[in-house]
Amino acid sequence: MLNKFWNLNKTIQKQIIETLIFASEFPISLDELLDIIENKLDFSGLVEQASEITTIEINNVEEVIMNTIEEINSDLQNSNRPYKIIKVANGYTFATRNEFGKILGSLPKFRNKKRFSKAMLETLAIIAYKQPITKPEIEEIRGTNSSEVVNTLLERDLIKIVGRKDTVGRPFMYGTTIEFLKTFGISDLSELPNLEEIRTLIEIKNTREELTLKIDFEEENN
Repeated sequence: MLNKFWNLNKTIQKQIIETLIFASEFPISLDELLDIIENKLDFSGLVEQASEITTIEINNVEEVIMNTIEEINSDLQNSNRPYKIIKVANGYTFATRNEFGKILGSLPKFRNKKRFSKAMLETLAIIAYKQPITKPEIEEIRGTNSSEVVNTLLERDLIKIVGRKDTVGRPFMYGTTIEFLKTFGISDLSELPNLEEIRTLIEIKNTREELTLKIDFEEENN
């Protein structure tokens, strides 16, 4: 016997899935969505709202969920919403569409959080492509002390400690995080662009933010 969710009309199904993805602090996986839908969902008031309840047969619930997410994105696009659902680290989350990224740059806290220095870019790229990697190994590649920039990347949750290397001193090893995947809009590390593409994307982003800062400064002083 199918769970009540699958007998709700499509509109309510989409509303439920969109709500779960929107409210989740971290990207939510298909398994997590299905577990909530089939085992934990409170249907109070939902069934009463359904106007076209039908009985259906479902052979692949994961595929149905993915198709539903695609339909939600189509609805968002058709209504010109400035955000969409993306897949990150095998989970789903909301993200601002690229063309609205410069608007977010108007928010001081967001701008300061997202801006990358050259040192941060270099270190982040090294960690992304060489992980797990230790700070001495990072410094050997960069040719300079990297303690401060590594700490900054840790504070921004772009990298994390993934263990200790079995060598003298047992130094920490670093790897990238889900926040890193979200920042670059990729679902897993196999989708990483090459280093030059990352450099170009970040330089474009930083240039746009510099122009925004310049315009804001000129407007405030005129």
